[in-house]
Amino acid sequence: MYTTISKTATQLEIRHKLKLQKFFDHYTHLDYADRKCYGYRLHQLVTNCNFNSMSCQADNFSYFQSIHYGNCYTFNKASSNHTESNRLAVRKVGQDSGLDLELNTCLDTYLDFNASAGMRVIVHNADEDPNPEEDGFNIVPGYETQVSLTKISIQRLPAPYRDRCRDYKTSKAVNSIAFANVSKKCPVRNVDALILFFGQI
Repeated sequence: MYTTISKTATQLEIRHKLKLQKFFDHYTHLDYADRKCYGYRLHQLVTNCNFNSMSCQADNFSYFQSIHYGNCYTFNKASSNHTESNRLAVRKVGQDSGLDLELNTCLDTYLDFNASAGMRVIVHNADEDPNPEEDGFNIVPGYETQVSLTKISIQRLPAPYRDRCRDYKTSKAVNSIAFANVSKKCPVRNVDALILFFGQI
């Protein structure tokens, strides 16, 4: 009996993997616009949004695609429309402060080979590109999730220090991955702490 169950489970896993591979092959060969049609739109995912007790607007979000997660949306991303002077910021901690989202996971529309359900959340610097494949955490449907963070700001030291660090934010030739690799080696001059509060429902 145990052997039969194991074989059946293995066969189901193989079928699921084959379905997933077939879909992934199809999805990766689509162009940008067609891939967007396969995912959820912002208004489908975010049913309610408040920041510092004020309603969010659609233009507070920016869109990007992830091969693994599909359509993704970033809140308060740095762009030509959102400069540092008009970017949203947390001024205090507590229930009425920070980002409060009510999300719809659209479970009834999941494909039958989905192994999990929920959302992927990444908290990152506003001028960095998110990387959901390597960073972040998952939240499950049906529960309230509250996240409290401490942000540490690091100022790097330039030459004549041995590592000859430079300001990677102003260097157009360096990508965020190179910055992440080099930033571990450079010395620190000062550290500022800031407490942030985020809540997802």
